[in-house]
Amino acid sequence: MLDLSNLLRQKGLKATAERKALLGILQQTRRPLSIPAILAQDRQGIMNQATVYRSLDVFVQAGIARRIDLKADFAYYELADPQDHHHLVCRSCGRVEDFHGCDFPRLARHALARSKNFRTIEDHSLELFGLCKACSN
Repeated sequence: MLDLSNLLRQKGLKATAERKALLGILQQTRRPLSIPAILAQDRQGIMNQATVYRSLDVFVQAGIARRIDLKADFAYYELADPQDHHHLVCRSCGRVEDFHGCDFPRLARHALARSKNFRTIEDHSLELFGLCKACSN
C-alpha cells in the first residue's frame, strides 16, 4: 500500500483529508472509476463533486492518476501505474480488464516513420473494445 500523504507531498501537493480519501478509493479498487462511482464509494462523506473534479485534474497533471477514455458518457480515472498497462473493455457489460505489453517503443517508431508532420510522441493510451467471454455466449 502506498503512503498517500507522502505521495502527495513528494509531488508538492497538500495532503488534505479529501485528497487522501480520493487516492485511497483509487488505490483500493484497482480499476478505472468514474466520478459518480468515486463519490458513491466515499464512505466518510467528505468529498463533493467539485472537489473530486479539481483533485483529479491536479493528480493527472502531477502524474499521480491517469484519465482513461472508455468511450462512455464520462471519463474514468485510475492511479498511475509505473508499469505500462492498458485496458480491454466489454462493449456489452462494461467489464474492464488490464493488459500489459503493447510494445510502445516499436509502435511509436512505426507511427513516426509514416508521419509527415510529427517528430516525437510523448505519451500514449490504448484501450481495446470487444465482448467478454460471458457476453459473447
